[in-house]
Amino acid sequence: MNIGIIEPYNSGFLEVVPEGEGSDYWQIAVIHINGEAFCPSPRLYRSQQVALAKAAQIYDWIADHEQQI
Repeated sequence: MNIGIIEPYNSGFLEVVPEGEGSDYWQIAVIHINGEAFCPSPRLYRSQQVALAKAAQIYDWIADHEQQI
């Protein structure tokens, strides 16, 4: 069973999941912001912390450019 991590961030949530059973690699599943869900292109990160940090960067970029999206 793959259990992801949902972490609150600003006014939304960051959701990351492991690549597979027992894998050390993680990917960003969904970034929730202002009631919308954004799914970035799949990419593997070497740890949960790295995936969450990248998801936070993407969240901040979306928040800063929301009018353009």
